[in-house]
Amino acid sequence: MQFHEYQSKAHETATTEDLDVYSLGLLGESGSVASAIKKSKRDAIALKQARRDVSEELGDVLWYLAEIATRFNLDLEAIAGENIKKTEFLFKGKAGQFDAGYPPHEKFPDVIEVSFDGDKATVTLSSDNTSVGDPLTDNAYEEDGYRYHDAFHLAYMTFLGWSPVMRNLMKRKRKSNPEIDNVEDGARARVLEEGISIFIFSQSQQLNCQPSSFSDQSLIPFSLLENIKKMTTTLEVKARSVMEWSEAIASGYQIFDELRKNGKGVVRCDLAKREMTFRRGA
Repeated sequence: MQFHEYQSKAHETATTEDLDVYSLGLLGESGSVASAIKKSKRDAIALKQARRDVSEELGDVLWYLAEIATRFNLDLEAIAGENIKKTEFLFKGKAGQFDAGYPPHEKFPDVIEVSFDGDKATVTLSSDNTSVGDPLTDNAYEEDGYRYHDAFHLAYMTFLGWSPVMRNLMKRKRKSNPEIDNVEDGARARVLEEGISIFIFSQSQQLNCQPSSFSDQSLIPFSLLENIKKMTTTLEVKARSVMEWSEAIASGYQIFDELRKNGKGVVRCDLAKREMTFRRGA
């Protein structure tokens, strides 16, 4: 049965015009689904019976959903289609590196070690005894450790295969493709990435040298991840899911916490294994 056919037949059995009845009915039946699942666990009832009970309760949920859609002159089939698009956009990532097929000097390295050397005011980065970018300060009235924020960009590079900022700093821009160089690796993309980093940082809670809240992946708000996906919808990184973003953010903050606590250290990025590790500097 198609959704539109089900919605039409469901409406034929509606007995009231009161929208509150259907809203409360949806809440009640949703609770009944949870109750049926709880009962199957508590009483260890047979799988066949559990499936029958859950199926019946889900059917009631569907009926109320269909009638609410009808009351708002909405098409249940269209709603289902749009919901699939939304969930795929958020949760379905695409495999593969964005720089695959480009010359070696335009690709991110499979493995790279970046040294952070800093004090209470300034941090410098280097790799293979070569400076990576300019010295950084917090650019803030009060010390908050943001001078170590390149750990976030390294995390995006490692877990997402994306970082216009690191491409620029490491001189790995894809100049062999002028359009990609201009759009994906250009100034606007770098500004957006920096904006994402400060956007995330502004919402995290910094407690001196204690682990920041976002170093725990479970504490990263879904609304934050959803906004990041929307902000990057015109760039190649749109192929990465919210879960991949969550992993990148948490890993970046774990490294950030280590750097802020120790003042300096070496960050090893393994893009092939999607791993970041920290070791104390000399």
